[in-house]
This record gives sequence, C-alpha cells and structure tokens, in this order.
Amino acid sequence: MACRPLTFVHLSLLIFNFSYFVSGDLMCEDLPIDICAFAVSSAGTRCILEKEISSDGEAIYFCQTSKVDAIEFTEWIETDDCMQACGIDRMTLGISSDALVDSSFLGYLCSKDCHNNCPNVVELFEKLSEEEGAPLKRVCDQRFMNAARQEGTELHDSHRSSFFMATKNTWPASSTDALPPTYSFLEFVTADAPSPS
Repeated sequence: MACRPLTFVHLSLLIFNFSYFVSGDLMCEDLPIDICAFAVSSAGTRCILEKEISSDGEAIYFCQTSKVDAIEFTEWIETDDCMQACGIDRMTLGISSDALVDSSFLGYLCSKDCHNNCPNVVELFEKLSEEEGAPLKRVCDQRFMNAARQEGTELHDSHRSSFFMATKNTWPASSTDALPPTYSFLEFVTADAPSPS
C-alpha cells in the first residue's frame, strides 16, 4: 500500500498535537484555523472561527473561544469523516442556526451517517435548534415526512400521467371511422326536436 502525502489538515493536527502534549490544555486560541470550527476546548467551550478584515482589505482568520458550552464533550477536534457526513465545513465562521433552514444541509445533518457517528456535531445543532423552538429530532422527522410525501406525490403524478397517456392512446389514430360522430350544438338540439305543426 502506497503512502499518502500529508495534507495541510494532517500537518496542522500534528503540530497541534505536539503543542497540546507540551501545554496539556486544548485552548481555542491556540488552534490552527483549519481545525478550529466545531472543536471543543479543555474547559468544554466550543471554538469558533472568526474573520476580520485588515486595514489593507485582507481577510484575517483566527480561532476564538465562544460562549457556547458543549454538554458532553471536552478536548474535541472534529474528524474529517464527520465534517463530510454532516455537510459542514472547516472554514465555517461562528456558530449560527441559519444552516437549519437549508434543506440540503438538513439532508446531511439528519442522515444516519451524521446522526449515528458524529455526536459532537449533533449535540451542537440540537442545542441550536432547541433555542429556535424546534428540537432537531422534530426537524429531522419533518424533513423525512416531507421527503416521503414528495416521493409519494411524484409517484402518484407519474401514475396519473401514465393513465392519461394510456387512455389518450385507446382511440385508433389512423382510422377516422372509429371516432364517434360529432355534432354542433345546434344540430344536436334540433335533431330530436319535434317540428312545429
């Protein structure tokens, strides 16, 4: 098996692990920006990636301790697998519930891969969704019900379309003799009317 080259994220993790081994505490302000988002400090506070624009217009990113506590986690760096499974990005700025209205994001967040394997991410978004008044379980259940309803509607529409196409094609198109006779309204009304005598 061939060795894979180290990526920037792997290199950052190696440097961070060395500095963590020396100091003993995971502090958000010490994290490289590419592993900051969705990390949890030794104190149990969530780390957030922030951005400032310098006077010359350059974006400067830095890791900072948020005011949001993790309930069950400390000293946590989110894995690449969970970032991918949950549809989140290492360069996500701050902590916000805005993503909860994005249906494609909810598709990832509510997936079994994310929900069953990424408890840190799920815990964060459970807390955010509860603060918005809609528990994450209910949001995910509603999403699955809407998806099932949409699939059912699409299936129903395709069957109805097939039915109309089938009935439309029951009259032989090549023979006008097979078509029922047509009358104008006047011919139809006067055909059976008694003659005035």
